[in-house]
Amino acid sequence: MITSYYNTTKETGEELAVSKAKAYTQEESIMDIFSDRQLMNMTPSDVWHIYCQEFKSVPLTSIRRALTSLTNRQQLVKSDLTRMGLYGKKEHCWRLARGKDKQLELL
Repeated sequence: MITSYYNTTKETGEELAVSKAKAYTQEESIMDIFSDRQLMNMTPSDVWHIYCQEFKSVPLTSIRRALTSLTNRQQLVKSDLTRMGLYGKKEHCWRLARGKDKQLELL
C-alpha cells in the first residue's frame, strides 16, 4: 500500500522515514477496522475510538488524514450519512469501497 504522509514540516532522513512508516501502519490498521466491520458506516470519531482501544492512542486528526488518504485511493467511500461526533458537530460516515464504487470512480 502506498502511504500518504503529508510532509508539511519538511522532515528529512530518518525522521521522515519514521513518519511515513507510522502513517502506513495507521492506514493499514484503519483498513483492518473497516474490514472487520464490513457493513458498518463509521464516523472519524467512531474509527478513532476503536483505533485507540485496539491499537494505541493517536490524535483524531491522524484518523481524519488516513480516512482522506484511503478515500483518495478508493479503498473507502465517504457517504452522505452523518452522525454526531466527539465535539457535538455532525460528521460524515465512511465505509469500505465496494466493486461498484470503484467502477463509478473510473467513469
